[in-house]
Amino acid sequence: GKELKKIAISVRNRIFSESVFFMLRQTGKFNPVIIPSADPYMVAGECVSQKPDLLFMDVVPETHETGLGARLKVIDTVHEKFPECRNILLWDETAYPELTEAIMSARTEHRIDAFFNASVTAKALTAALNSM
Repeated sequence: GKELKKIAISVRNRIFSESVFFMLRQTGKFNPVIIPSADPYMVAGECVSQKPDLLFMDVVPETHETGLGARLKVIDTVHEKFPECRNILLWDETAYPELTEAIMSARTEHRIDAFFNASVTAKALTAALNSM
């Protein structure tokens, strides 16, 4: 059969991270792995050792390690060592409208491959990830 897409999930909220994990695994198209949200270099190191096709992270500015700067540092570090990995950021535009512009420009600069607002439906998110 077709090989499953391996997707690394690094999100701050454990319940959310587990629900993304199960949602993706249920589709039968993904092999998800959870990477604990920690220091950017630890996340990047873990990601490089897992060699996923996709890296899915959330941006939560309250903590230093999940802020946009830290998430972009993870992406840049992974990209240097494992450029095949595509990355996706998820953030809550309602809660953090101030991030919108920075995330849009990171996308324009091709630092991130895709981004989603937290209000995205499970179905839409799964379809988008599957097409990457």
